[in-house]
Amino acid sequence: ELFTPEVPGKMFSIFRDPVERVISLYYYLQTATWEPTYNPVLQQMSLEEYANSTLIESNWMVRTLSGKRTEKLTEEDVTLAMSIIKEKCLVGLLDHFEESLNRFDKYFRFRPNDDESNQCRNELLVSGGSNSNGSHKREQLDPESPALKNIQKKNRADTLLYNYVQKLFEEQRHWFEDTSVDEMPRENSANAEIRIA
Repeated sequence: ELFTPEVPGKMFSIFRDPVERVISLYYYLQTATWEPTYNPVLQQMSLEEYANSTLIESNWMVRTLSGKRTEKLTEEDVTLAMSIIKEKCLVGLLDHFEESLNRFDKYFRFRPNDDESNQCRNELLVSGGSNSNGSHKREQLDPESPALKNIQKKNRADTLLYNYVQKLFEEQRHWFEDTSVDEMPRENSANAEIRIA
């Protein structure tokens, strides 16, 4: 068997602020013709128009984890998403990308020791990877703009999940301080209060 009580399954993921992710996705999908979700309409839309359109993503992560693609989300859906992340995921943060990669290497005993692996890792750290769209000129949204407020509102559940993941990231940090891989805990204990308004 692949997974047993003695060898539990664990995934890892890099999380990003959901509002930043939605804005980045808008810019990325304007030019990413190779993506199945590419939409040429986005090339003609301003970020503000996108934020107020039906094309904007809404709580993608919580919807994916709860299985509710279009239904209204509840506090229970956010709790379920948190529970899945808590029990099954070693979390990384895009804002702490290098530390996250180091954690993944240590936890999963990845040993990138050849030149090609090290070059790939260094390129990721410098450029952000092949899907990075850092070269796009970005519109700066006023923190009080209706567009930004709408993006925040449409991603409230994902923001709650992200705030939880940030706490979990800090909690998991102690796993990597002078601890061998065999001594690393397999349970997470971060708690969170959930309110979807």
